[in-house]
This record gives sequence, C-alpha cells and structure tokens, in this order.
Amino acid sequence: MTPTPAENFPLAFTLNGEPCVKSEGLSYASAALLTRLRWERLWSNKPNMDSLTFRSSVLFCLAIIESISIISWAQDRPAYLPNSRLTPGDAFNVTKDDLCGPNRVDRIHGIPVSLKRQIFDRYGIGPNSPGLYDVEHLIPPNLGGSNSIKNLWPQPVSGEWSHALKDKLEHRLHKMVCSGELDLKTAQQEIASDWVRAYKRYIGEQGKPRR
Repeated sequence: MTPTPAENFPLAFTLNGEPCVKSEGLSYASAALLTRLRWERLWSNKPNMDSLTFRSSVLFCLAIIESISIISWAQDRPAYLPNSRLTPGDAFNVTKDDLCGPNRVDRIHGIPVSLKRQIFDRYGIGPNSPGLYDVEHLIPPNLGGSNSIKNLWPQPVSGEWSHALKDKLEHRLHKMVCSGELDLKTAQQEIASDWVRAYKRYIGEQGKPRR
C-alpha cells in the first residue's frame, strides 16, 4: 500500500493503483479539492481496512494534496496577479502623515536575497526562471506595505500587466492618499485585492486614460 509515483498526473501518487490526485480535465485546484474529499470519505467508510497501513497511506496522500493545492492556485490564476492564499497583503500600522510630507519615515530598505528565494520557492518558480520575475510588494512601501512574506510575490517583469504598470498605480495611489482624495486603508485594500482592477479604476485601461 505504499504510495508510488503516477505518470499520468504531475506530483500525483497512487494508493492500491488509485491516484491520490485525479485531474479528469479539471484545474489543479479543483482536482486537489475534489480528490481530498474523496480520500476523506474513503477514510471514514473503511475503518477496518488494514487500519494502520491504509490510514498512513491515506494521510500521505492528503499531505501531498495539501502541498500541491497551494501551487495549483498559483497555476490557475493570471500570472500578473498574486496567489491570494500566499500573498493576501500586509501593511504596517501607519497613518497618512507617516507616509506623506517631509517627516515621512522609510521603514523598508530593500528585500533580502534569502527572502526572495523563499518567495520563488513558495510559488514553485525554478532556478532557471527568476530572471523573468521580480519579487515585489503587493501593498507597496509608499502605502505602508511591509516586508512580510504575506506581502511579497514574484511579479512578471514583462507582459500585458508588468511591474512597470503596477509602479505607476502605486505612485498614483500614494499621490491621491497624500492629497486627501483617497483614504489610506481604501488604497491598501484596492491594490491588495486586485491591482489590475485598481489600475483600470484610478488610471484607466492601457492607452485609455481614466475620464
């Protein structure tokens, strides 16, 4: 009953010939969720089946499913948006006065290389790919964003919605916060929930300025 690699599904294992994870045409996230429910139901319905060995194998499968489900969410989302489970956003407890004017305080001075590597690992980005991404703050420092792992993600350097456009949005929101046009908490929530949607709202579609 020892789980063994299955060739028909990446990162999958089998138990008695049954794959821990079945894709069946579904996204990784959906497949992982449905398969987890299947194994938990199997656990409860077969209490007398070679108990210790069988249950240990099922636990092993569930652990694998838990691991790949996080990566699967990253694969199911657009590349220009962070995985909200991994990167929900995090900010210091600051006010507008802390971020604007001559008395503002810079709380962050770069992102350590070791932390960047950790972010790449969390998102399943291999050693040959980091040049395509830049580890960025979801909530930027100029809006109070922290260096917490919950606020960092690998953003594509190029593409339709690149880091250059997000930088533009960050500067716009900071300007609006400092001028009193926009509340700081609202700015943080807008950029953390969906920065592309915030870009369209506060700057406009690419090549089409906001009216």
